[in-house]
Amino acid sequence: WMSARRCTVEHVRLMVMAVSFSGEVAFELHVPNDQLQHVYRQLVLAGADFDMAHFGMHAIESMRIEKGYGHWKADFITEFSPLEAGLSRFVDLSKGFPGKKGLLARVDAGLRRKLVMLEIDSTTTPAHPGETVLCPSTGDAVGSVTSSAWGHRVNKNLALAYVDIAFSRTGTALTALLVEGEVSAKVGPPCLYDPGHRIPRGL
Repeated sequence: WMSARRCTVEHVRLMVMAVSFSGEVAFELHVPNDQLQHVYRQLVLAGADFDMAHFGMHAIESMRIEKGYGHWKADFITEFSPLEAGLSRFVDLSKGFPGKKGLLARVDAGLRRKLVMLEIDSTTTPAHPGETVLCPSTGDAVGSVTSSAWGHRVNKNLALAYVDIAFSRTGTALTALLVEGEVSAKVGPPCLYDPGHRIPRGL
């Protein structure tokens, strides 16, 4: 994971990165622009023996949210620290880096919010970025949605949201303010994806 190597498709040299938003073993191919169509055709021909099928960005969005993978400029934004975003494994506080002083001050003050998975109790209405997350007992706003999708592999309405740290524990009951009104929700585990699930054909 997160490694990169060179490879060749026929005569075309590619850079291949082992990275995925889908939760599956996947690779990102960096292809010279003038060879894109040729490489695409060759991969489709080779993939026919493996029942390879096309899928779109909505499928990737569904799978990445089931996996709890955040997205730059959606779930990972400068308003929140990398610790609040669940990226502490990428932060080495023993090293110097721009913004370290401010991050240490944030650590000393304690986390304000945390990025969590929400399971929303609606089969008709998705959440949208910016929608409010509420405390059901008081009606106070305690967070906001950053991205969402229907999880086709887990059959759930899902969203990623930043919520006040006091409401971030798995199982915490919340409500989400959607187009249809207030809908019950709860904080789910960080990752709902089970590698044993099969991807539905036609997703």
